[in-house]
Amino acid sequence: MKKALMIALVAGTSCAALGAPRESVTFTNVDSVGWVSDAANQVRTATFAGSDGGGAYTARYLTVSGSVQDTSLSGTWGREAVIEITPPNGQPFVCIPLTTGGYTGSLPIPAGRYVVPIGTFDTAGVWSFRFAETYDDTAPGLVDQTWTSITFTLDDAPPPATVVPSPGVTVAFTNVNSDGTQGAGSTVITSTITDVGLVNGIQIVGRATTKSLTSANNGTVVPNQARISVTPPLSTGLAAFTVVPPLGGVSTGTCNISVSIPGAPAAGVSVTGVWTFEFFETTDEPLGVDGVWQNVSFTFVNSTPPVATNFPALVDGGATVEESDFVTATVVTAPNVVSWLKIVFPTAINSALGSAMDIDMATSNGLPENDFSMGLYNSSGVRVANSFNTGPGLLPQISLGAGTRTRNGDGIPYDGQNPGASPNGGTNINAWPAAPAGDYYLAVCSGDDGTTFGPGLWSVVGSTEANTPGTVRVRYYSNAPTVTP
Repeated sequence: MKKALMIALVAGTSCAALGAPRESVTFTNVDSVGWVSDAANQVRTATFAGSDGGGAYTARYLTVSGSVQDTSLSGTWGREAVIEITPPNGQPFVCIPLTTGGYTGSLPIPAGRYVVPIGTFDTAGVWSFRFAETYDDTAPGLVDQTWTSITFTLDDAPPPATVVPSPGVTVAFTNVNSDGTQGAGSTVITSTITDVGLVNGIQIVGRATTKSLTSANNGTVVPNQARISVTPPLSTGLAAFTVVPPLGGVSTGTCNISVSIPGAPAAGVSVTGVWTFEFFETTDEPLGVDGVWQNVSFTFVNSTPPVATNFPALVDGGATVEESDFVTATVVTAPNVVSWLKIVFPTAINSALGSAMDIDMATSNGLPENDFSMGLYNSSGVRVANSFNTGPGLLPQISLGAGTRTRNGDGIPYDGQNPGASPNGGTNINAWPAAPAGDYYLAVCSGDDGTTFGPGLWSVVGSTEANTPGTVRVRYYSNAPTVTP
């Protein structure tokens, strides 16, 4: 078993206003540039007296409020903005005060929303605040995000009975070998989390490089073959699951991915306990170490569904297939914006049950190009399907369950295919026992360029294109009729 260095552990929570705020400091127009170790990051300091009108105190909580602005204009994520905080004579820790993915303009942290339980730190003295990113979206030295204003407030109130990590608890490691296959020659690291709270997903951020000595072709080993298995604490009753990091590149790749914890209810599972991380390869090259994670962090979050517009109620299409079976809704889109619709599945959708559902944008007349994309997520934030241009022209189309229904124009037939990836790694929803009845969330973006549909936590980055408006159509069959495609 290989041991790696843990560099950060912190929890944050949403809660009511605390009763005993003591001292605070506000900084304005602070740039956030790159990784925590990046010398270009800006550092601010503040000296706290450790006493006020109420006398001397010891800090137990730090609350963070303020607003950050996307300076990069390249699709940065709010939750990539972090602050490394060093108290007087204390251990540095990292706080991640935002849960939001892609955004445009300004993103606020409401006052009192983000709270870090910091134990009992000596308050008096110089505190240091280093503003950084978990993923560098721009060229080295260029600014990703700017904190237009951010306030840190120290509090000596007693801790609440339960701390729900939101945005999360982070564990991070450096110089971790990715080698061997699962269970044979791999690197296994355990991390004991003592924070209390419920989590339903993990954001994984890191950088990996190839080290294999076998041949020049092994420059693709890390991007193509690296895997991470995550095992939740035994107390959760959940099985281990494997994450495929989207590293890309040739000899070096970066990863920034949000995944839902399979089997976790929407409310989440306890983060307390021993978490196990296994780093391995799908194919082990015979000489040397295949790859190494220079740094990798796991942030456990309790993410809530996006704010969405309710889609009209679906009606069973019956025994024949007609265009009139579609229920429609108009959606207004914009560059770098994700428009969400909440769709209620009346029954489970699965070919074995004979049920089917088709979602498309075939009657859209968006300008200037009539190009859209869409991704479907379940109520736990797991991606069910996504599509860019499987419908007519440049329009998206998702078909779930039983087939087959006639294609629209030059699109593919409606035959139950799933253009995205299901949680078990397959490419068809029929690999599931069923897509259960209930709430689903459809993300609609104004094109393809720059759009990404992450596998978990409703993590979607909007397109940089400008096309609007669009028309979303959905039809549902409890017992799907089959027609010639």
